[in-house]
Amino acid sequence: MDVIEMMKNNGNNVGIKKALISAGGFGTRLKELTNKTPKPMLKVQNKPILEYTIDMCRNNGIKDIAISVHHLPEQIKRYFGDGKAFGVKITYIDEIEPLGTGGALRMARPWFDSTFLMCNADELKEIDIGKMHELHKKTGALATIALTEVEDPSQYGVVAMDNEKIIYFVEKPKKEEAPSNLINAGLYILEPAAIDFLPDAKRSMIETDLFGKLAEMGRLSGYRFNGQWFDTGTKERLRIAERSWIKSHDIPICDKDISMLDETELAHIKLIVFDVDGVLVPRGTKIRQSGNITTLETKKILRKQIDQIRQLHDLGFMINISSGRSLTMLQEMFREILEYVSITYENGSATWFRGQIHQHINSFDKLNDVHKELQMISDPKIKGFEPKEFIITIHATDRVDDVEFIMAKHTPLYSIWNGEAYDIGINWDQTKGVGLKRLTTFLGLKRSDVLAIGDNYNDIELLAEAGVAISADRTRVSGDFCVPLDQKILPADALMSQIISKMQTKHVRVKEAKKETMIGT
Repeated sequence: MDVIEMMKNNGNNVGIKKALISAGGFGTRLKELTNKTPKPMLKVQNKPILEYTIDMCRNNGIKDIAISVHHLPEQIKRYFGDGKAFGVKITYIDEIEPLGTGGALRMARPWFDSTFLMCNADELKEIDIGKMHELHKKTGALATIALTEVEDPSQYGVVAMDNEKIIYFVEKPKKEEAPSNLINAGLYILEPAAIDFLPDAKRSMIETDLFGKLAEMGRLSGYRFNGQWFDTGTKERLRIAERSWIKSHDIPICDKDISMLDETELAHIKLIVFDVDGVLVPRGTKIRQSGNITTLETKKILRKQIDQIRQLHDLGFMINISSGRSLTMLQEMFREILEYVSITYENGSATWFRGQIHQHINSFDKLNDVHKELQMISDPKIKGFEPKEFIITIHATDRVDDVEFIMAKHTPLYSIWNGEAYDIGINWDQTKGVGLKRLTTFLGLKRSDVLAIGDNYNDIELLAEAGVAISADRTRVSGDFCVPLDQKILPADALMSQIISKMQTKHVRVKEAKKETMIGT
């Protein structure tokens, strides 16, 4: 079962089958960013905002999704396609001219035959849709609005409540005059009949043209939720979301300890793939600075682990080292065992194998312009740029707002903050997962032949391409098995000890079985 099938099967069924996502706005307050990129495609933590909304729908069992588009629609269509790669089915509603949230909803009216979800595409939300749906049914509402509490409601639509009923709205009141701190979070559960109360005009807004009418009828409810919510409507709010959104809640935590890995899982494994930092060597890098150029002190791999890798090789496993580091540094780090390993470096850009380099991508043209922009940043947190061939690495003492602001404009590119540096490359073409896929094709292996261990956000796709995935840090990546982080032993050490122990025991049993057969004969 592949990752998408797994996601499909793990979705919670909340009784709602369809959703409409409004993604047609211009994002005028972010004009510098949205002139060339639709606002829902701006990235937070290396992922378009709209993708988080689609994830939320799928995780709640809502897999039939319509997206209304107007501004730069081809970028959205090209990224999401028919939705199959994201575990959903996507239909697009093209707004030839801007219709507003109400106009797009009226246009989609024939598509809805039962209770449905509607939400904005440009906010980050964490809402229990199942509980919200229960309240919607209990109150008999035609529409239920998700409500979140903010310290200063003066920039939002604020509600006055009577228990679960919304009595009226106040749009952007003075802070001291607001009837509550509860604001419209941009997600709604509606009945198809609610659409009939929209005006006949081609353009309308449900916030101003529908909800007031439903409130007067006593058919509008509010669901207060405590999950994360971030408005991304201004540069400052986008930066806050980038720093504060916790996407680890999307990661299913695996509780199976590495000790549970047994011969059943190992029987088909031919290739073992190791991430480097935090797996084979400790996290943290000693930096030497010369102007704007960063050089790193080569880390040392323990003698015990060198011997373990040799043992794995003797047991018949192929070994691959996968890293965002440069080939020169990795060859220096693993020089004693180069005859036993292949090295996929700079986040899958190329693989070194038996003295030859197999290059996957030349990224110079796509990264050259953004590299010039990034080098213009003046921020004391930036330590410098590490020289690399295919990706950009910026070492810093902490996150840098200007780096993340520039990268939000460049949708074809990704940037990953790993705690000590930004790795920047090309979406879909320069990831560890792509590098592994190309390596297995080159070696003639199937995905089920691979076991991989990683510990960071840029290892997510790497582990997804493995038949057996091992998490070395459950707060960042999920896996079929996990290595407890107790700081006493490196994750790779624990994994190799487990594999060697299991496989050596198997070999002993095979030898004993052969011996008994010979004695019997």
